[in-house]
Amino acid sequence: MIEFERAILECDGLKLDLENYEAFHEERSLHLTLSEFRVLSALLWKVGVVRSRQQLLRTIAPNHKIIPRNIDVHIQALRKKLGPMGQAIHTVRGLGYKWNSHSQEASPTLIEGFTKKHLVENSGYAV
Repeated sequence: MIEFERAILECDGLKLDLENYEAFHEERSLHLTLSEFRVLSALLWKVGVVRSRQQLLRTIAPNHKIIPRNIDVHIQALRKKLGPMGQAIHTVRGLGYKWNSHSQEASPTLIEGFTKKHLVENSGYAV
């Protein structure tokens, strides 16, 4: 298996360091909890695609029973921490949440050859 020094997911001015679980918006640290980081990365992996509460729950706690409404709390915290950028997180009533890109580039950019498979294998959660 090839090891990469650093894996960065970029989308709409956000940078997620997938190895160190750090998130930045325009070089400013967002100070996200691990659960918030995982929810945000799951939304950014599939820009414009609805992620159900159950999918997001499996992202933050794959082996635990958590009330689906807990995701709403994480989404609310993310929107607050993201400021105006938080408007990109859209609620799809009765279904879940999705990230609507502000830029022409609708798909995130992955730096350093990091793969989705690598994320799943090394993080313990599904995206």
